[in-house]
Amino acid sequence: MAEEKTHLDTALTDLEVLAGEGFENITGMEVVTVSGTDVATAGNASTWALGIRQDGNPSFLVYSHGTWSRLNWNHPLDGGEISMDMILMPRDLYEMHADAIKGLGPLTDLTLENGTYTLRSHAPAPETLSFDAQTGEVI
Repeated sequence: MAEEKTHLDTALTDLEVLAGEGFENITGMEVVTVSGTDVATAGNASTWALGIRQDGNPSFLVYSHGTWSRLNWNHPLDGGEISMDMILMPRDLYEMHADAIKGLGPLTDLTLENGTYTLRSHAPAPETLSFDAQTGEVI
């Protein structure tokens, strides 16, 4: 059975629904890092992780197999807050740079920190591409 992959915007919508139903508290949540594991060329991933600060406490919200879970984190999460409505979603970034990203292979790992998307190939000698998270321009 193929692993289920989800777009980040879909996962974030699910998180808002959980919050609205009282199952997850996202009040005052600052997202400082976003990562996607095994991101396909359509920009959807098997797992999304949000590194967050909330009430001064760092933790990770992880979306996998259609479910969000929270992991406590005992180390500081550095980086500025990511305004999720001000960035390109991965699906748009992967569409915009389809040819360049396909050169990394069928699956990549994605990290978003301090306004920069970094995509890494799964090759034995990993290659990377970096993009501005707001404009999508190559860095």
